[in-house]
Amino acid sequence: MTKLRLIVRPVRPVLGALIVMLLIYGGASAQTGTGSVRGTVLDQQGNAVAGAAITISDATRNFSRTQNTNADGGYNFTLLPPATYTIEVEAAGFKKFQLTNVEAKVDTPVERDIALEIGNITETVNVTSGGEAALNTSDATLGNTFESRRIEDLPLNARNIVGLLSL
Repeated sequence: MTKLRLIVRPVRPVLGALIVMLLIYGGASAQTGTGSVRGTVLDQQGNAVAGAAITISDATRNFSRTQNTNADGGYNFTLLPPATYTIEVEAAGFKKFQLTNVEAKVDTPVERDIALEIGNITETVNVTSGGEAALNTSDATLGNTFESRRIEDLPLNARNIVGLLSL
């Protein structure tokens, strides 16, 4: 019986530490820190444009990704670092399309549908994305982006960071 006690006593703290580490890891892994941009490429009649080459890029970070739209004209760029992007779309028989100021935020999917105009690919249609309300219509997640000025203006007692985290 004493041998069993000698084995069980050292295992309890190790087991407790393992449980705490798993809880911390589970909370940390839930915060992905990336955003996504998705949408559908359509022609002027509202038909899907399959196989269109779509590129999302951020010139300040020298970052770009390219993919083709699926059979339904859909595209989905996931795991994007939060930034302001430019989307370019090219398809045979259509004018080149460029959408600027597309802002990808952390854990807030952005949906941008694109309507292509018939014409030569050498012609370009430029569209600047407006400051639309950050409303997530694709799933039930909630999120918001704060500027540093907003955080500094919060009425925190003694500038306690724990008070900010408890909000």
